[in-house]
Amino acid sequence: MNNIPTLSPEATKKEVRQIIYNKLSDALVEFKPLIKRKKFDDKMLRATKLFADDIIKSNRKTRLKDKKKNNKEAKTMNGHLADIS
Repeated sequence: MNNIPTLSPEATKKEVRQIIYNKLSDALVEFKPLIKRKKFDDKMLRATKLFADDIIKSNRKTRLKDKKKNNKEAKTMNGHLADIS
């Protein structure tokens, strides 16, 4: 599980969907011949939309947590610098 890609903060929904679509289609390549191509693509698009929404939400939450943590650390560092001076 160390090969989990990290999303850039500027990643758009379209980019995330494309990444998920590529990974899912590669993983399900053995089932592709069993289903018609149009139906397979339609189901893949539905699945990628569902996954992408949740992934983008969690990516935003982690970015906000990181921002808050960095702001909090910066404030404490500024407070320590003021005490030293």
